[in-house]
Amino acid sequence: MTPRDTRERVIDGLRELADYLEQHPDTPVDRFGLSCVYAASDGDGDDAAVARVEAMAAALGVEVRQPGVNHWRVTRQFGEVQYGISYVSCAEMDAYRAVMSYQGTVEPVGGTS
Repeated sequence: MTPRDTRERVIDGLRELADYLEQHPDTPVDRFGLSCVYAASDGDGDDAAVARVEAMAAALGVEVRQPGVNHWRVTRQFGEVQYGISYVSCAEMDAYRAVMSYQGTVEPVGGTS
């Protein structure tokens, strides 16, 4: 599938969702709106992913935000819908995976408070 095909399918899916929500008013929506933010990583490293984030910022006409030292995020609001891209560095993700590898193997001492 070409990038153009993918783009057309995403646009068609968004229109289909909008039509569905309009035709089914009993379907709940989040009171905080909808967020469509995807990850910039294609497995080709930090520089390439950050470049994708910066390209998205230029395309959306917004600034790149860094909510953390190794985190990059770009979003733009369209009414109650947020669209954007985010990236967390490879080193940060590796550190997160290392911490999570202990999940379920260490039990706290004592009771709960």
